[in-house]
Amino acid sequence: MPLPDFVRLIRGETTADTRPNKALEYQVSGSYPHTERWNNVVRHGVRPTWSRPFERQHIPPANHGSARQALNAIIKNIRKGQDADRYLVLDLDLLSQLDGVTCSPFGAVAKGAIPLSDDARVIHDLSYPPGASVNDHTASGSTIAISYDGAVAIARRIVEVETGFPGRAKMMVGDVSGAFRHIPLHAEAVGRFAGTIPSLGVLVIDLACPFGWTDSPGHYWVAGEAIKHYQGCSIPRWPHQPPHASAGFDARAWCDDHICVEPDVGSRLDEAALALRSAMVQVLGPDACNEDKFTAWFTRGKALGLLWDLDTSTVSMPADKIAKAIDRLRAMLRSGTTTRKTLNELMGSLRHVCTCVRSASAFSQRLGDLCRTAGRRGSVAITDAARDDLRWFLAILRTARLNAIPLGRFAATQPPTWHIMMDASDRGLCALWPTRREYLQVEFNDEERSMIREFNGQGVGDFGINLRELLSATFASLVWGPTWALPGSPLTAHVRFWIDNRSAVAWTNKQRSRNPTAQLLLRLQSLLEARDNFFTSAQHIPGADNVMADAGSRVWQSPTLAAAFTNLSRALAASSRVAYNRAWAQWERWCTHMGWQPWLAAHNADGNAAQLGAFAVYLWQWGMNQRGQGNTYSTVCAKLSAVRWYHRSNLGYDPGVNAGHALLLKGIRRFTNPVVKQQPLTVPILRAISDRLDLTQPRSQLVWGGLLLAYFFLLRRSEYLHLGRKHHAYVLRLGHLTFHDAAGTTCTPRKAKIVGITLHGAKNNQYGREEARYHHKSGDAQICPVRAARWVVKAAAALGTRAHQPALSTGTGTGITAREVASRIKSAARSLGLDETRFSTHSVRVGGATKLLNAGADRLVIKLMGRWLSNAFEEYPVLTAEGSAGLARLMI
Repeated sequence: MPLPDFVRLIRGETTADTRPNKALEYQVSGSYPHTERWNNVVRHGVRPTWSRPFERQHIPPANHGSARQALNAIIKNIRKGQDADRYLVLDLDLLSQLDGVTCSPFGAVAKGAIPLSDDARVIHDLSYPPGASVNDHTASGSTIAISYDGAVAIARRIVEVETGFPGRAKMMVGDVSGAFRHIPLHAEAVGRFAGTIPSLGVLVIDLACPFGWTDSPGHYWVAGEAIKHYQGCSIPRWPHQPPHASAGFDARAWCDDHICVEPDVGSRLDEAALALRSAMVQVLGPDACNEDKFTAWFTRGKALGLLWDLDTSTVSMPADKIAKAIDRLRAMLRSGTTTRKTLNELMGSLRHVCTCVRSASAFSQRLGDLCRTAGRRGSVAITDAARDDLRWFLAILRTARLNAIPLGRFAATQPPTWHIMMDASDRGLCALWPTRREYLQVEFNDEERSMIREFNGQGVGDFGINLRELLSATFASLVWGPTWALPGSPLTAHVRFWIDNRSAVAWTNKQRSRNPTAQLLLRLQSLLEARDNFFTSAQHIPGADNVMADAGSRVWQSPTLAAAFTNLSRALAASSRVAYNRAWAQWERWCTHMGWQPWLAAHNADGNAAQLGAFAVYLWQWGMNQRGQGNTYSTVCAKLSAVRWYHRSNLGYDPGVNAGHALLLKGIRRFTNPVVKQQPLTVPILRAISDRLDLTQPRSQLVWGGLLLAYFFLLRRSEYLHLGRKHHAYVLRLGHLTFHDAAGTTCTPRKAKIVGITLHGAKNNQYGREEARYHHKSGDAQICPVRAARWVVKAAAALGTRAHQPALSTGTGTGITAREVASRIKSAARSLGLDETRFSTHSVRVGGATKLLNAGADRLVIKLMGRWLSNAFEEYPVLTAEGSAGLARLMI
């Protein structure tokens, strides 16, 4: 009888029921994307795709030495598998009579510190012999792309639960028994997964996906994803479960380890544990749960090789793993050669270090290259590059923080502490620290400029623009790194680099590059992060928006660029800079037309006043535009201010004017039509807007919540809305909304009595100075700042908005727009019989200030709440009927 037919016979495969593993059932979930793939495995088993035919094997290969040491463990393992119909054991004499059989050697690896003679994990070495192995015959296209939920995903889930249910997060770990061994092989393929134990005279044939086959992880992943799917589709069903904790269970997995993080609310924990076990049994049968490795729910415990403390929201690397990593590093440094096995053991130890300290991954690149090129047998020389990696890693382990790492950093949800802008050119580097109003510039020397010319002209060397952009980040870390830390805080400072070069951004975020010099810079950057207790991330900024850093890296090229950087470094707002540049261009054209010099003398006030006055009259009459329409008084003053600002910034003096100039401007003002100001947003208009919104929809929730926050906190539209094609860098972020109880302690949104916002910059705060403002509940059930923030948070949860994204974000690069908010305001005003042309997004800020003034609020409080640097806010409010109540009585 042919081997495939014999296998079908002992498995009980019939035309009525072709399933090789009777414990597996067909799945009918239409929402699971791999249902059909899994059902094919259940129906027939895994059918490998071979890249080429197998040659007949005359002599089976000898087993590895580890198999001889672990013979007792291998026999125990095979007997257990034989009882479970996962191994077929035949007399070795039958081998010559069987077709389609390929033998591969057995091996064994230790389970922790247990000796091989006592227990071991059996390995079927399907990669031997090289070039002719089963894995070499497996078609690469048949391999399934797999992905698992690592430690970062677990950390993010913990942060998510703690945000919604403070102090109630708990974790549980479950394990699948046997993992790959549940996945049967097709009867026609089992012969290719054979091995021998000559000392026992037996031929062993794998009937299930073996540990060591290239495609085993992928086929098991399909089953593991099905378990996650069924678990995630489950919800608490027992009585008395609170509605706010009735969402579907969260499901995470790393290979055969399934990790649950849930809030301890009602019956949720018990039902989540039951849902995981039920999903395992539903997919892999009644023997799927490895109860010995199922943990109870805990707040302090071990998962994925790390120690998790949910009470303090931290994660640590076990001390024994740190010690083992150091010992292995030192042992390899003392040796001149190493083996592939030793390198794999070392990389396994360093994997946990890289997980806890992201910057450490920069030091694993060359070691990884050596590991991949090492042969299966014999030793390999440790290269100088790999030896450098070993030394760097030891330095990291001596300086890095591997214990009690905050989950906010670990999960990459911690918002940036500092923002650094940077740029590089052929002449030098520039980095800006706006919050501290500091910058650094480095001019390249002659040798470096020669290297740049060679690269630009001939492609020689590696000193290209990508490397120079990365060099800006390294210089910034060298100079400012020691001051970026947060003394007395458990948090590690998060520094965001803004770079207009995508390669440099990718190198910084991945901590990897094929450029040797870039590798050196990344290693230096990583060591600085560990030493000075900060971590970095990079984000791309379009070159058109990186104006100041761009000018700073080119100040040596021409006086014009030097002047441009000087102008920009005076913290002129971007919108003002555009307007001033336009006004200066008009001034230069007008002076050329009149035959005068645009640069005015330092000590000729009368002459300067005459020239500026003539320019003012010309603007008032004809306006320097195609229509020949004169400018208003305010526009004329703005253009004159631009001319004087250019003199102060570039020449260091104000050209000055006299009394006659002031009289001239007063005359222009008298004959200019008065400015029609925007009307304030009122409470009736707000209620009308609310009536027109469907607050069951996330977008409407964002509009309403954002509008109320802007009203109460007197926000400019650039501070919360999407303008044109972008959000401003200082826009309000979701993570900068905070909720507090009456005592000021941070709490959940539901329990909050106070809401706070933190802004990092504004139109009049170009350096990113942090400003926090707070409001208590208003007492109104509809118009309240705390309720407004709750609407925003609720919508953000539905839209998947992250803490670092704009609070009113509706997706990557999108959000609630100024046009949409203005349209809502105008529509509501029109419905109340008001002139809609007198209302815009500016009415929100005007309305809040007006309401405060008419209610008798202190002017200093209004000024601080709205973050005005001058008293310009006093021109906004309109004296309403409410504000004038009782005045007539005082006049009698």
